[in-house]
Amino acid sequence: MDESPPAAGSPAPTDRRRLDVPIGLTVLLAGVVVTLGAIASARGWIPTGDDAFLSLRTRHLLQRSPILLNNASSAGPSAGSQYNHPGAFPLTLLAPMTLIGGPGALALATAVVNAAWIVAISAMVRRIAGAQAQLGAVLAMSSMVWSMGATFLVDPWNPNYGIWPVATLVIAAWGVRRGHHAMLAMTVVSASVAFQTHLSLTVLSAAVAAWATLATVAALVREREREREQRGDTIRALIVAGIAGLVANAQMLVDQFFGSGNLSKILAGTEFQEATVSVRQIAGVLVSKSVVPPMWFRGGWAEPVLVSEEPTTAVIVAGLAIIAAATGGALWRARTDAPALTSLFGVLGIAVLSATLVATRFPLRIGIPLPYFRWVWPLAAIWLAAVVAAIVAATVTAIRPSPVLCCEAAPTGAASHHRTSGAGCGGPLVAVAAVALMAASFVPVDGSLSPNPQWAQDISREFSAAAVRETAELDAPIVVDQSIQEAALWVIPAMIDQLDAAGIRVRVSDPVLIQQTHDTYAVTDDNAPGWHLAVRGGLQIDDVPPGARRIAEHDPLAADQRQRYDELVERLSPFLDGPDAIRLTKVGEDETDADDLRHLTTGELPPEELLQSVPFHLAFERGAVTVNGVDPADLGEALRLGAELGGRSIALYLYKVG
Repeated sequence: MDESPPAAGSPAPTDRRRLDVPIGLTVLLAGVVVTLGAIASARGWIPTGDDAFLSLRTRHLLQRSPILLNNASSAGPSAGSQYNHPGAFPLTLLAPMTLIGGPGALALATAVVNAAWIVAISAMVRRIAGAQAQLGAVLAMSSMVWSMGATFLVDPWNPNYGIWPVATLVIAAWGVRRGHHAMLAMTVVSASVAFQTHLSLTVLSAAVAAWATLATVAALVREREREREQRGDTIRALIVAGIAGLVANAQMLVDQFFGSGNLSKILAGTEFQEATVSVRQIAGVLVSKSVVPPMWFRGGWAEPVLVSEEPTTAVIVAGLAIIAAATGGALWRARTDAPALTSLFGVLGIAVLSATLVATRFPLRIGIPLPYFRWVWPLAAIWLAAVVAAIVAATVTAIRPSPVLCCEAAPTGAASHHRTSGAGCGGPLVAVAAVALMAASFVPVDGSLSPNPQWAQDISREFSAAAVRETAELDAPIVVDQSIQEAALWVIPAMIDQLDAAGIRVRVSDPVLIQQTHDTYAVTDDNAPGWHLAVRGGLQIDDVPPGARRIAEHDPLAADQRQRYDELVERLSPFLDGPDAIRLTKVGEDETDADDLRHLTTGELPPEELLQSVPFHLAFERGAVTVNGVDPADLGEALRLGAELGGRSIALYLYKVG
């Protein structure tokens, strides 16, 4: 007897033996990200600088005196206040692996969290718009993974760690707007992670989460006259989201009401003492990362954007016109061909407007600091994917689907085999492109863009091992002295993290180090240890503390490089001596920190100190300063070698006070 046809409203049967392409690609993409993290950790990746402070915090979230906040914000000193990024919940997600595997597992932990966001995005897109949309989402995410590479995917530095939560937030809020109210919990969780990770994401995440919550409440009101079961689902979604929000923000709220009151400090410290980013500059970043190559792809992460590199007004106007035209055209076509996309553009609009509001409050440094604008990358990627999706939908409608070109559009209540498997509508081509991007993700990104550079890891690994080896048997707290020498800014946090992970009691006395660690690490009158670790570098490398013993040293120059540097110093010194030897160029005069550069032109610094000055080297490279009478090539070489010597020539001393 023949089987009866499926009832109306139920999906048609599918061949489960056939590969589900979007799901398979999602698993593969998540596996690529996790593999990048595993490779980094297996190769001895070690957190330095801000990453090391994040590593330390992940291991102290559940102790008797728990760390409740994220890393200190660099915006605080500019506002005349000291505050941290809002909360520690983002670090809680990393904690299981770092508690088991120590600091070196942080790269793998970060990759696993990012892979989880990717899987969540893929699953939600499928739920919202079907398998074909999921396939497109995987291609877009593969592009992001390729663009970021291991340099950014395995690094937990705050601006980078917030990229995928923002993408997840936008997709989850889109799902809520499309009636999938169960996604409100994911909206709240991803918003909480983004909010607590970096100050630049606070208003964006709060605005999008609030919008999604209001949409759910509005749906509940509309369901007043509908079936009780549907109304109950919406109520449950609100309750679950509320519980998720309380759990995700508990640490931050405990600190606010019973601890340091960090949120109040953030709200009070928004008046910066220096120039802030202008609306024109924000528009320039949006245009350059959305429509001007290389956009958000590889090559678009260089920072900061100097005044001389900002897009011209004509480029900004043209770029904004392209964005507006593409968005308007996509919305017009989406109304009939892909109605689900209209609400996605609405979420993107709320996200961009809210992020722009807070962006105008951030200070300029040498140029436009792109870490404040990491939110542009996921939003630009989603925007481009939505525009392309609208074009594809319009094209398919225009040519009428055929078995060769595309799957048949599934009628309501039914699903074609291709729609279920994601194999139609150019599925094989999309799959090949996605796999190619995944493979290309293993090609390293320029290491100079990393907040955890390889040279800093190499020095930190050597110095941390020496510090642990020499202090493990002392059975006393170890005070780590502060230093502002370039390499020390990476090495000192790494040593603190590694000593702490080894069970050695670490103490600090510098206020910045106390804020970056915790009050429990501060030296007090009741607990004043006598053993100190001190870092010296550059021209002060031989400034040995009384009774100190050198336990580690790093010389960045080989013998022939040192000889060449000495020759250049002798040749160039006469041209660098005197108040008129160095002058600011037009580029330097236009920079926001021109006053900070003027100390290079006073003639007060001796030539040898100038040649080892990292700020002088960077200013010369970007054309902000000039020196008369010298060969620019010789000066550039001398400054490069001098910056290596001054910034990365470093020694570690162990000494006892009293």
